[in-house]
Amino acid sequence: MTQRNKYVIKHGKRLAALAGAFSMATASMALSPVTAGAATNTATGLCGSGYTTEVERMDITGGSVYLMYNSSNGYNCVVTIKTADVGTPTAMAAYLGTKAGTGGEPSTWQEHDSGNYSYFAGPIYLYAPHTCVYYGGQAESGLWGYGGPTGCN
Repeated sequence: MTQRNKYVIKHGKRLAALAGAFSMATASMALSPVTAGAATNTATGLCGSGYTTEVERMDITGGSVYLMYNSSNGYNCVVTIKTADVGTPTAMAAYLGTKAGTGGEPSTWQEHDSGNYSYFAGPIYLYAPHTCVYYGGQAESGLWGYGGPTGCN
């Protein structure tokens, strides 16, 4: 084997090893945002720091509605998270109030968030310490649910 061939083989292996390491690093960087984003798409992650008490969870067609409470500031939080058609914009909503709204009509609730969303609706907040609240949500067009009164301590 000539000196030139030994050089090509030796450095060719190094280049292959570097290319492999670079592609693994690039793949891991590309996956990181997805993994990090998925971790925040929980009721606790979306409502934020201090919302550790899950008061109620309601499973509805295409998703789940979570009512969370922060005992340090007296605020309730509602978020609707998709379990079907995740990543595709569909009609979604989150509702919250001290009185139940009329049907799935968002404007009749004290706090609401509605629109075409790919992952979740909300979070929405209502200050109501030691007060009964009603909550609701929608994860697919025309199908919604609500619960309450709850949190009446």
